[in-house]
Amino acid sequence: MASAIISRRSFIKDAAPLAAVITVPRLGLAHTIGMRLEWQEFKQSEHYGNFINGIRAMRANSKQTNAASWRYWVNVHVNYCPHGIAYFLAWHRGYLFHFERQLRLASGDPQMVLPYWNYYKDPRIPPEFLDSAGNNPLYVQRAGTSVYNALDLSPFASTVYNFQRGTSNAFETRIESAPHNPVHNLIGNQMATMQSPLDPTFYLHHANIDRLWHAWSLPSGKGTPYTTNPYSSSSSNPYWSGSFTYAPGLSLPRYQAYTPSWLGTSSSNNTMPSSLPPQAQAQATPLKLVQAQMDNILNRPPATPFAATAGR
Repeated sequence: MASAIISRRSFIKDAAPLAAVITVPRLGLAHTIGMRLEWQEFKQSEHYGNFINGIRAMRANSKQTNAASWRYWVNVHVNYCPHGIAYFLAWHRGYLFHFERQLRLASGDPQMVLPYWNYYKDPRIPPEFLDSAGNNPLYVQRAGTSVYNALDLSPFASTVYNFQRGTSNAFETRIESAPHNPVHNLIGNQMATMQSPLDPTFYLHHANIDRLWHAWSLPSGKGTPYTTNPYSSSSSNPYWSGSFTYAPGLSLPRYQAYTPSWLGTSSSNNTMPSSLPPQAQAQATPLKLVQAQMDNILNRPPATPFAATAGR
């Protein structure tokens, strides 16, 4: 598989003549790229109120077999997400894509893009998610309010050169181990289970993980396995062949999750973290029993009302 790993610089050079044939239209999207904003930027934007209303509408929908309900997307995660195995990053990128499209419908805002929470800048859960007053759809009970102790710079070290799980110093393995897993554990409660999308911070967390993956892939020489023809659904690299499943009738060709722009998004900040935030910001929640909590995360609850499908 190593021969199929190419640098981003050579990939962009080879793919440049094909730029006009971007795959986005195959997914029914416009050619324009939506900007994913950090939470502090996003809450000042015109989309913030629609974001709140969209989440409120989805949480109020009790038909969990309906994609317009919040619980539907929890079930998608419970039944299909890969943790601790290949495609952890790419599957979740597609998951954000599909969820984002539904949230736009629920909010009535076709231009809205999910925000991200940059906990390497401020590890405290944004206060809008902690306000229990009124009918705040961002609020759920949580065990912790800071993820400072989850932060780790090792995924962004120069020695982490490979992407694919199973290779030496693989980025996907490193970033899932930290900060991804301990962020879930330190927030706790629903976030420390396979039903973590019940907590709205899940989407900001994974939008940030997705941003960090893209940031890591940008420097010259950092390679992600790909195919000789990136605009073809038939891949010469089996890593990107086939499709991701999210629910019966809901899938995504794997190769389209290679880079965020192919799914219609970019982030306002595409740089890797180089330092940790001040300790004074921590309000740290002790990171205890991480392995026990990860066992809980990987212990999926009973199947939900999705139709039976073949095993992965």
